[in-house]
Amino acid sequence: MGLGAGLSQIILMTTNVHSVYDLYLLLMRLIYSFLSWLGIRRKRPEWGTVFDAVTKQPIDPAYVTVENGTGKEVTSAITDIDGRFGFLLPKDVYYIKVGKTNYRFPSTTLKGKTQDELYDNLYFGTPLAHDGNQIIRLNVPLDPIGFDWNEFAKTKINFFQIYTRKEATRRRVLAGVFYTGFALSLFKVVVAPSVLDFSLLIAYVGILVYQKVRIIKHKIISIRRANGEPLAFSLVRLYLPGIDQPIKSASTDQLGRLYVLVRPGTYYLTVEEKMPDGSYHKIHQSAPFAMPKGVLDQDIII
Repeated sequence: MGLGAGLSQIILMTTNVHSVYDLYLLLMRLIYSFLSWLGIRRKRPEWGTVFDAVTKQPIDPAYVTVENGTGKEVTSAITDIDGRFGFLLPKDVYYIKVGKTNYRFPSTTLKGKTQDELYDNLYFGTPLAHDGNQIIRLNVPLDPIGFDWNEFAKTKINFFQIYTRKEATRRRVLAGVFYTGFALSLFKVVVAPSVLDFSLLIAYVGILVYQKVRIIKHKIISIRRANGEPLAFSLVRLYLPGIDQPIKSASTDQLGRLYVLVRPGTYYLTVEEKMPDGSYHKIHQSAPFAMPKGVLDQDIII
């Protein structure tokens, strides 16, 4: 709830203040609305998330269906790029099913848990008694098929070396093709200009400008050790100084990369490494630092 919406509710509540206790409730609502607006009091998201039970990465796309007690499909949705979904349905008992290639539902990895290191309110295919007054926003873990974290942890250094070499080669080839085309277009404009040559040159310049702006606006950082080894599938949590509740939590990918966007302010962060047994161990806590644009834009070296 934003500050404006919270204040609107408070204005409506003032017409029902008949006691000191009502006044107390009104004051608490005002405080909570203000804290939510500042980002200090974490709001529960208005959506659920389908995520990988091992790596904690959101799964996109996944097919989410809702069935009633007779097994009839009521509605369905496809998760967005962040693995999110949500349903607003009338009061009834429902079953949610999730499908994704190379994943298994329900998860057996997290079976019996109500929350893990990153998500709460976990769902495993059991009957859901819905009251019809709120959005269905469960977090659904899926087990990856054919992915063994223990084996990945043992061989990840070789994986990173091979992947890095391939990625570097691919980038060099693409950059070579691009800049060769750019140089030829520039040469033709100088030697024998034509409308087509000018158009191609403008297109090349536009691509260069777009890449620079995109890199500035969408900074993807990496978390790695001093020897260059990325911290794959580690958890990063952002906190406001003096507040123990994390404001933002995210998981890195297999190359230790992530993107974090929050409200501009001063934060500190922690990094939890994923251990070979699947647990997490806190290995880093930063000093408070400013994020004037709300984007984490510096690589983290541990």
